[in-house]
Amino acid sequence: MMTKIDDLINQTANEMQQSFNNISKKFKTPNDIAEKKEDVVREFLEKYFPKHYSFGKGEIIDSEGRHSPQIDIIICTPYHPLTYSGSKTDLFFAEGVGCAIDVKSDMADKRDLERGIKQIQKVKRLERKFEKNAQFYGNVDEANRASKIPCVLFADKGPSNLNKLKKNIHDIHEKLKIPSEEQTDLFVVLSKGAIIYNITGPGYPRTWAIKGQKLTGLFGTIWNEQTLFEFFYIVTRPIPRETRFLPIIHFYLEKGILQNPKPSDLF
Repeated sequence: MMTKIDDLINQTANEMQQSFNNISKKFKTPNDIAEKKEDVVREFLEKYFPKHYSFGKGEIIDSEGRHSPQIDIIICTPYHPLTYSGSKTDLFFAEGVGCAIDVKSDMADKRDLERGIKQIQKVKRLERKFEKNAQFYGNVDEANRASKIPCVLFADKGPSNLNKLKKNIHDIHEKLKIPSEEQTDLFVVLSKGAIIYNITGPGYPRTWAIKGQKLTGLFGTIWNEQTLFEFFYIVTRPIPRETRFLPIIHFYLEKGILQNPKPSDLF
């Protein structure tokens, strides 16, 4: 028996897929298509996330001065200062980023998939730091993972053979020698109703087991109409549950990443 929540999930997934189809028909250039699809995914997340989270697009920096490339969708926690305007050149602080999502049109394009994986690798090299008295809510494994930003590659389309996509991801990791802690956490292909998980250690937001043996590494599942809300669950689950007492910008002033104002004279 279908419930109202099932109806909502199916309707939302169908609406997003229809929006993607319309965008592909209406717009001709890859950049226009990509930007419009980013907007659709962002609007979905904004609709279901609590209002005290906000969304942007741009580069992420950490307090060691490392930068990411431009990321399509950045989910900001309530602790992120309101330093962004929605332009394409916004800058975000790693400690205030809850999740980074890069949107692709088609994961069947191996070169584009590789570019996305390389972009995410640079995000994963950033470090979220916690002040001495900050409080984290969760188990030890979740706390250990909280120093890294959860990252997702989301696509409308993918190859007809999803095992081929999984192999392509594995081959790219091997080719680029990407360590597990710098790999993408999740790959979503909406039109295929498929999600590929990348369980790289304890604290991952989903656990799967076969005959009592927990799965690790890359493996895929088919969710059909519920793909969108499984994606939403995975995105929301690892966002650090934390209480901070110092403004995030304090880390960057302390390290001199941002220009720390100094007096010109004493009197």
